[in-house]
Amino acid sequence: MRIDYGDGVSDEIKDRINSMRENSSIFAALYDYLDTVTDEDGNAIVFTITGGKPRKREDGSTASGESTMEIGGEVFLSDEATNSTVSEEFFHKFQVLHYGLNESGTVNDRAPRELDAEAKLYNSIVFEDGVTDDRSVIPGYEKPLRDKFFVKDLKAADNQVIVQKPGRSDNRGSRLPGENLVSFGYRLYLQDFEKGNQFNPAYRGRQRVLNPAASNTAVKLKQ
Repeated sequence: MRIDYGDGVSDEIKDRINSMRENSSIFAALYDYLDTVTDEDGNAIVFTITGGKPRKREDGSTASGESTMEIGGEVFLSDEATNSTVSEEFFHKFQVLHYGLNESGTVNDRAPRELDAEAKLYNSIVFEDGVTDDRSVIPGYEKPLRDKFFVKDLKAADNQVIVQKPGRSDNRGSRLPGENLVSFGYRLYLQDFEKGNQFNPAYRGRQRVLNPAASNTAVKLKQ
């Protein structure tokens, strides 16, 4: 087993993870991948789930879940972690594997705001795949991901988002020439994510329009 349950993980969290695996084949495939993945030499990459009370961040806020930005390592899930928290923290570990780390120990070509924006997309896909969306607060900037037309178009595209003209583009409320509806909807979401987090020091800066390559790959793991 590559996913190890360490000290402090409550039975409720273990049951929550098992329930999510039973209800979503997409989340189950991600979990199974992390549980079996090896490095280039064939050695197991170990992920350790830890638990306990929510952790206090440096800015004074609390975190019900966190994952270290390293290949393998810790996934912290407090007793208060929701389905959304569990899905997002497991996906962050997949992002590290997919994009890789540079010499400074940060994810290649992805800022934290870009990783988290992509994780919200993956969460939305998992919710549509059968996991209960149990968030008590849904930020306004996530509304484009929940739009019924975007959800329908995303499903029709097998949950693949290929944006037109990746990179930083001017904020536009209309489709680019030849742009498909999924690309348009995702671009609107990224614009809202930037605006909604402009005062969040962790997400400060321009939100580039990038293909969510890790999410596109993760949802294909079940095939």
